[in-house]
Amino acid sequence: MRQHFRKVREILVAAIVAVGVVVSGSTSGAAAAAGLGAGDVFPEFELTRADGSAWRSADYSGQPRVVFFWATWCPYCRKLMPGIVALHDNYADQGLEIVAVNFRDDDGDTVAYASKMGIEFDIVVKGDALAALAGVKGTPTVFVLDRESRIVLRYSSSDPNDPLLLEAVQSVVQL
Repeated sequence: MRQHFRKVREILVAAIVAVGVVVSGSTSGAAAAAGLGAGDVFPEFELTRADGSAWRSADYSGQPRVVFFWATWCPYCRKLMPGIVALHDNYADQGLEIVAVNFRDDDGDTVAYASKMGIEFDIVVKGDALAALAGVKGTPTVFVLDRESRIVLRYSSSDPNDPLLLEAVQSVVQL
């Protein structure tokens, strides 16, 4: 009898886990449900650059933007970073502004990291409050914004060659 109840309990636990996976859907859908997603307007914000100067999103209104949440310790961010750098290199002359929002990274040396990775776009630090506002739970998370700050894509993959990210950027620079 005891074995029967143990088996029933194992089946119930497995069923609950399976239902949770089905209900939550894909990671991008779950992430969008937890915070800002495609079609939402990204909030205005002000943070501090790694050099101590202020960075205000309002200074870039009317420009397409990529807001990239990352951390120096994140291996997936390191994998994605060359793709973000390439987007900057290829589209900055078309008005694309990229800002890397460092969060959950009190000990990271963002200046040394930026130098090592060849980053020439802005890096802001202590972005935890903005991440919470946007519903960002982990790194990397990328938002591609159109010229009205409307989110075209919320992206949480580390594939620097994903055509989805490139197509979203191309769509906002061509508007």
